[in-house]
Amino acid sequence: MMIQAFYQSKPVQDTPYRELLLEHEDGKGWHVLLLGGTKWGAKNASTISDILVADFEKAKVEYDRIFEELHDSCWRPYTPYETWD
Repeated sequence: MMIQAFYQSKPVQDTPYRELLLEHEDGKGWHVLLLGGTKWGAKNASTISDILVADFEKAKVEYDRIFEELHDSCWRPYTPYETWD
């Protein structure tokens, strides 16, 4: 599974976020999921899109496409090691 979180303004508790996931489901294929919300926590996220593809290579193409769309829309990848200057 691959997971990347995104934010538009400095993350503090319960600020808008997006979460991009790539996960495999046995017998079905690969899901490229885009989740989002404002209240933090997996149970509070809403599904924005769920793309199901048969193989990893196609799933990676979709993941990269959505990643770039988020980036182009001013969503920044979150890393816990980022400094907030």
